[in-house]
Amino acid sequence: MCSRCKPKLKYGRYASDFVLGRLLGGSGFFLVGLDLAGDLKPDVAGCRCACSKGWVDSYGCRKCRHVISDSEKGLAIGEDAKAFYLKAHEAMLNKDYNLAHSLLIEAFGKDKNFPGIYEGLIATSIRIGNYEDAHKYAELLLEKMPDNAVPYYWMGRVILARDRDYKGALQYFKDAANLNADNYLYYSLCGFCYYKLGIYNMALTALNLALKRNPKDFKSLILRANVYIKLGNKPYAINDLKYALEIAEENAEARRMLEKLQAS
Repeated sequence: MCSRCKPKLKYGRYASDFVLGRLLGGSGFFLVGLDLAGDLKPDVAGCRCACSKGWVDSYGCRKCRHVISDSEKGLAIGEDAKAFYLKAHEAMLNKDYNLAHSLLIEAFGKDKNFPGIYEGLIATSIRIGNYEDAHKYAELLLEKMPDNAVPYYWMGRVILARDRDYKGALQYFKDAANLNADNYLYYSLCGFCYYKLGIYNMALTALNLALKRNPKDFKSLILRANVYIKLGNKPYAINDLKYALEIAEENAEARRMLEKLQAS
C-alpha cells in the first residue's frame, strides 16, 4: 500500500497489477456494454489511497506515483513469472487475447500464488470463449480468496458469459457486494441481473446503491433510465438520460433514448 499517502486497508492482503484493470477494457460488462477502460479492477489492489479517487495498484499510488515495495504489497508476483505477465499485458493492449492467454498460462506455471494471474486467465478465457477454463480458474481463485469479493465477481461474470444465467450470477454479485459494500460495480451488476429477470423494483434499489457510490457511472445511469421506463416513471428516466449525456455527450444511444422519450 502507499505509505506516503496513508491509505486505509479495506479489502484484504492481496495486491495485483493495474494490468488487470485493463484486461476487460473495451468491452467490460459484456452483456450491457459497460466499458471498464480507465477503471482499475475493483478490490485487487488490497487498499485505497487516501489521496486519490483511484485504487493503489502494485506499480504504486496512481496519484503521487509512490512506488510500492514488495513488503508493502503483501504479495508480489514471482520474478520468473513477471516477464510472461508483462508480455501478456502488452498482448492485451494489442487485443491479441489468445497470445495473452498463452503467456498467462506460462506465468501460472511459474507462480500459482499471485491472484492477478488467475484473474488474467479468467478474463482472457472469457475473451476467447473458453468458458470451462474461465470457470476452472474462477473456482481456484475462490479457493484461494474465499473472504474476498473478487472471486465472487468473477464467478458471476463467468456464469453470465457461459450460461446467461442471470439468477445464478446474481447470487455471486450479491455475495461480492456483501463482502465489499463500497464497490459500486457489484451493485450495478446486481441491478443488471434484476433487470434481465424482470424484477424492476429490486433493480432500481441495486442501481440506486451503485449510483450512491459512483454518481457518474454512465452505464448505471442508462440502466436505471431503462428501469424507470419499465416502471412507468418517464420524468425520472429523462433526468437520468440528461445527466448521462452531461457525462458522455457524444453517446448516441443515450441521445436516441432521450429524444424518443421526450417525443412520446
